[in-house]
Amino acid sequence: MTLIDAFRALPNDEGKLHKELSDGGEAARLLSSDAFKSAVQKVRDAIYGVFAASPPDTSGDEARRNARLKLDLLNDILTDLRNTEGTGKMAEQQLGFIEKMKKKLAR
Repeated sequence: MTLIDAFRALPNDEGKLHKELSDGGEAARLLSSDAFKSAVQKVRDAIYGVFAASPPDTSGDEARRNARLKLDLLNDILTDLRNTEGTGKMAEQQLGFIEKMKKKLAR
């Protein structure tokens, strides 16, 4: 089986790849936005403020647990956005490959 035959046998996921490319671009724009970066930093500072203000004894345990949960959620959101951005970059490469193969098939 040649590379071109293998390409023809692949499912056509161009629509999905275009969606991933679009979503990745949106995620990249959001992550690079000064307003978003500022908002994330404000939330992070507030969470760390709770840690710093909580009493060191067991009476501060619930506040620290809640702050930790918020920090984990914030990090989960940022990780998902970064993953979406990366998926968009991979989709762009795959779409480029598909276009290249289509040109070869058209010859």
